[in-house]
Amino acid sequence: MKQLLVLLFTFRSLSLLAQHEVLSADLQPHWRVHTDSGYVAYDGIEPVMAIHFLVHANTGHGDFLKIHAKEAVSVFLNQQLVIAEREALVLSIDSLRREFAQDDFMISIYGREMAKNTLQTTLVHYALVEGKSIHEKRPPMYAIDFVLIAAGIILTLLIVIIKLNPKLASDYFSVTKIFSLRESEDSIVYTRITSSSNFLFYGFSSLTIGFFLMILFINLPGKWLMRPATLSDLMQDWLLLSTLVIVVFSIKMLIIYLFASLFQLRDVAGMQFFNWARLFFLFVGFSTALLSVSMLTRVMAEPWFNFFYVSSGVLLILWIVLAFFKIASKARLSLFHLFSYLCATEIIPSLIVLKILYY
Repeated sequence: MKQLLVLLFTFRSLSLLAQHEVLSADLQPHWRVHTDSGYVAYDGIEPVMAIHFLVHANTGHGDFLKIHAKEAVSVFLNQQLVIAEREALVLSIDSLRREFAQDDFMISIYGREMAKNTLQTTLVHYALVEGKSIHEKRPPMYAIDFVLIAAGIILTLLIVIIKLNPKLASDYFSVTKIFSLRESEDSIVYTRITSSSNFLFYGFSSLTIGFFLMILFINLPGKWLMRPATLSDLMQDWLLLSTLVIVVFSIKMLIIYLFASLFQLRDVAGMQFFNWARLFFLFVGFSTALLSVSMLTRVMAEPWFNFFYVSSGVLLILWIVLAFFKIASKARLSLFHLFSYLCATEIIPSLIVLKILYY
């Protein structure tokens, strides 16, 4: 009997980790109470101090008897005490059968003023939750190869940019200058926005952003139209996405300079475009490095890739707010004209991009 109690307490103390509870049967319709004429069905009208129900040979195989009471109760099996003064417990039906060497037995629950709304008796079973295994399916090998090759190309280009123009590279990767409202120190950089060094940076940024999109595409296939099946397909899709990104860069630059001339804001056009490109490059660069490592090591699951996917859209909105303050600190425009300029150069283009990303 002591072994049974240890077993029962084990079932009660464990929270049935890695399991999911499924209801097999509600035992309330089978409740009986003892009267002078024998055991009769409990009508649920008056509270009682004892509830009885039968467990038959064909009932409860693989199930657990789950008891939950508002106040402490004691459980008896064929008038033998099993558990005393407990409010909640879980008993294995199969273990009870083996311990008492019986297939049919009566469960009796004794307590104070028990009723249908203060006592629950159910049969439940537990379906094991599928766990992660060391043999869990890895991403396709061509996807792993693509990540390694593309990361190597991007790192090589990064080293080339730093070697060719260290000062300009430090401007590209400066986080503080993105949020700085004083832009006079960067005026020389902005006037050379169409220089060869800057175009090298734009090409490098487009490849990095295209790589970022490809990583999301591989791990979130339901959100994209392309379906690559080989390494060559991934490389072609990467070049295609990078080309689309550089086209977006060019259109963005054209729109900013066009409306900056219209609103007589030529002195803020370079600052606006350069900081926009800088912000997205830093975000994408950090995200790409993190997601590449996670993809190779399988540390992150799909929700994390969804997080970075949604964060891209959030960053577009945050940039609009930041651009408002940066332009307002440098341009002498009324609030109406400033808002009109932002609508033309930031808000409407961002809404179009958001529509494409989250169609």
